[in-house]
Amino acid sequence: MFKLEDGKAYTCTVVYRSSASQRVYFGFKCFDKDMEEIQPKSYYRVENSNVVFESFDANTGKLAVSQENGNLEKWNKYVESAPEAQNFSFLRVIGIYNDLDYKTQRPKPKDVLNYPGGTYDTNPLHSLYSSVDTTKGEIQLTEAGVNEVKRYLASGGSLIKGKTVLMNHTSGSTFDYIFAEPSVDNTEWREHQVVIGTQSTQFVLRTGTKYIQPIILANYNHGYQGQAIANPQAILDWKQFSIQRI
Repeated sequence: MFKLEDGKAYTCTVVYRSSASQRVYFGFKCFDKDMEEIQPKSYYRVENSNVVFESFDANTGKLAVSQENGNLEKWNKYVESAPEAQNFSFLRVIGIYNDLDYKTQRPKPKDVLNYPGGTYDTNPLHSLYSSVDTTKGEIQLTEAGVNEVKRYLASGGSLIKGKTVLMNHTSGSTFDYIFAEPSVDNTEWREHQVVIGTQSTQFVLRTGTKYIQPIILANYNHGYQGQAIANPQAILDWKQFSIQRI
């Protein structure tokens, strides 16, 4: 575990080689000041999607909100380039902001609602909401969404009329990857450097990061078509994974 100093930049150097072609990711697991992991569902979100909670009807599944600048419309605009993916569950996560500045802070995982089966779920039936009505200011929750809101309230969470901010969160990469090699095939040592930090650096770590832990994914496969593991027996060696304050 490595502690970061606020406002400081660091040079991260990795020296590695591979016995055969493989997909490799280098990165970090990020932790906040309380040494709690910053999960992707807490970090990834649709910017300017902030709306304010007004009411919740468990019978109809309607979540009423107030909005400025048509922000609720953005809850349906995150996949304009891929409309076939509009119902992916991992894109329909709801972040709850109580006593937080939504512009600069992120909620804890307990204040982020997602389908309980997993954060990176593409099954459209597992979405928390099925549609939004920008004119009425309503989010139509699915059965899973209603159950998640009820669970959240029963566990001590709160939704305060006219105060609680809701944002459209999504779930992305589990870790912060500083770089990836789609096809490493170098038996000779190779060096890669990147400048990291919490602000204005080549690679900006997740908001609220105070501690990091190096992560290496060797011979990694997303499970997507066209990304099969070509050489299951490929070996990755590394002799340096260093972090140096600039």
